[in-house]
Amino acid sequence: MKQLLIIIFVFGLMNYLVGQNRLSDNKTFRKTFSTTEIKDLQLLFDFFNESICSITIAQNLNDCYQEFFSIMEKSVQTGNIQLNIPFEKQTEIYERFSDSTFYKIWTFGKIWNYPEAPQDTFRRVYFTPNGKYLDFLKRTGRRNKVIRNYYEIALTTGDISPTMIAGLLVNYRYFDIKDIRVKFIIAIHYLTLNDQFERKERINQ
Repeated sequence: MKQLLIIIFVFGLMNYLVGQNRLSDNKTFRKTFSTTEIKDLQLLFDFFNESICSITIAQNLNDCYQEFFSIMEKSVQTGNIQLNIPFEKQTEIYERFSDSTFYKIWTFGKIWNYPEAPQDTFRRVYFTPNGKYLDFLKRTGRRNKVIRNYYEIALTTGDISPTMIAGLLVNYRYFDIKDIRVKFIIAIHYLTLNDQFERKERINQ
């Protein structure tokens, strides 16, 4: 009975968190993405929020983000980064997207598996050049210096560079995580890294 009450509490908390964080309520999302795309991105955003809240003891979403950053800081210090975001479920979210939503954020490239297997080539996600997500970063960064710096590096590299990984962890206290746009950027940051860490698709001919 006790376990059942805990499960009911967790599901109730998740539903509450989702209800308080609707992307469609924010003007920047409505200006950047279509209605269908926002619905798809809401699925992805909810998935990330549920994933990080499930590994913390926080009582609200803002605290989930703060605790998640603390976990990430410790993992970087030990050199063993563990995101604990279930990649199989992440790909299931992709499959629920309309045909083009994924490509508003990411595109596929390739990476060579040096030095373990230099002959093996793997599929890898990068930010879509001139895509809607980069446009979203640009819009959000107009009045946010930290996001603007993040956008400029993302635009130049098309990827999440080591500078961006370190910068987010060092500067997260300066991020206004009460802003749903900032939460979404953090979500995409770590979902991108999770995809890059976990995707094992060989594309050798």
